[in-house]
Amino acid sequence: MGGTGVQASDPSAEVAHKEAHHAFRVYGSRWFMLAILVLLQISNAMVWIGFSPIISIAQHYYDTTVTMIDVQSIVFMAVSVPLGFVGSWALNTLGLRKSIVAAGALNGLGAAIRFAGDFASSPTTRLVMTTVGQVIAACAQPFLLDSPTLFAATWFAPDQRAEANTIASVANPLGIAIGSLVSGLMVNTGSDIRWMLLANAAPAVAFALLALVFFKDKPPTPPSHSAEMQHDSFKDGFKKLMKNGNYWLLLFGFGIGIALISSISSLLNQLTAINGYTSDQAGYFSLGMVGTGLVGAGISGAILDKTKAFMTLFKTSFVGALGGVLMFTFVNKPNRLAELIVANCIIGFFAFAALPVGMELCAECTFPVSEGLSAGLIWVFSQALSTMFLFATNAATDGYKCFTNATVVPCTGPYDNKYYDYKPAMYMFLGFTAAATLAVLCLNVTYKRLESEREYASQSDAQSPAQTSDAITPLLAQN
Repeated sequence: MGGTGVQASDPSAEVAHKEAHHAFRVYGSRWFMLAILVLLQISNAMVWIGFSPIISIAQHYYDTTVTMIDVQSIVFMAVSVPLGFVGSWALNTLGLRKSIVAAGALNGLGAAIRFAGDFASSPTTRLVMTTVGQVIAACAQPFLLDSPTLFAATWFAPDQRAEANTIASVANPLGIAIGSLVSGLMVNTGSDIRWMLLANAAPAVAFALLALVFFKDKPPTPPSHSAEMQHDSFKDGFKKLMKNGNYWLLLFGFGIGIALISSISSLLNQLTAINGYTSDQAGYFSLGMVGTGLVGAGISGAILDKTKAFMTLFKTSFVGALGGVLMFTFVNKPNRLAELIVANCIIGFFAFAALPVGMELCAECTFPVSEGLSAGLIWVFSQALSTMFLFATNAATDGYKCFTNATVVPCTGPYDNKYYDYKPAMYMFLGFTAAATLAVLCLNVTYKRLESEREYASQSDAQSPAQTSDAITPLLAQN
């Protein structure tokens, strides 16, 4: 049962990609495998972000501190650092199926424990069970985040790899947006939290079972020459990465970029509250960022599949994102709602556009190192930085203001809320964005995977001149 998949048998569902005498095929079932991976990513992100939009309500419901509610989100980033190496090793050594099924099981179990624990009568017991479930679900994230590049290379032809990587990669931020929306709409009082937990647990368990029954390790035949090649072992691949100068630049620049977009999107409410913006308005900022981000990622993935212009797209995306962060930093003032929405849309469009390009570029400059390993280390670095940024933000403040009914009042008297000025944190984000952009602009990558496929196609053409490649040769000719 575990190895069963949906395999297309009609010609319309199969595309033949011929490299001279050897024919490579892709199968219609690849889209079903991709759908399972996307659903798991979305579900895991919903579990991650569920409490962030309802911090005050959750604090009273669990009779605890704001910090303990924040921990429910921070634990995902903290756990991803040590387990990121485990996820990379699993994908490299055990393969896609075992890794993804394990991730689904962890996510489903964690979400189910959170829901079951909510039936306890003691707020403390409920909080403990919720935290335990959160930690277990967090253990699934490294397997899921590390997998899109390897999955795309394993199941998709060269002219569809970027598209598949784009869809799988943006599933996580899409899940964050959906999770924030679900929590915000469902939870108005503490008693509503149980229904939010159920809304997270039901799909998590269902998708885990879906992966267990249908997800396959690889297609019957490889979709490209690079997919059929033997990759380096985890140990040998790790050694090669440590000696690859371009990978270090990519690790630094791309890792910082991922960490920044994760941190800024998580802190939008905190960063803007002192200037009078409500949580609903912060939701507009987040919606604009994710919405335009999905568009940007889709455009960059489509262009990349057609042109293979990795460096042009990657560098342009970072420069554009830097412009968005610069604008956000200096228009984060009272009564600048429209400008702030535009700034977040710019950040989202270019930052999300860089995601699939960076992951594919990572595979190109490190080939034949496993895609799961090279991408996994970048996620480990970015998650470690995200955790650091979150703590540094709370330390990098410049005074505070007190509010009652959205009106600034003296802090010496009664007030409803106290909001801190995070301007120093914004300057920190801007500085790191500039440093990441500079590192990316210094990149000069050799496309090793494409060159390997070009060499294979050329040798095959020399042996069988009557046959031609209809998938790889045209793409490489454009370089």
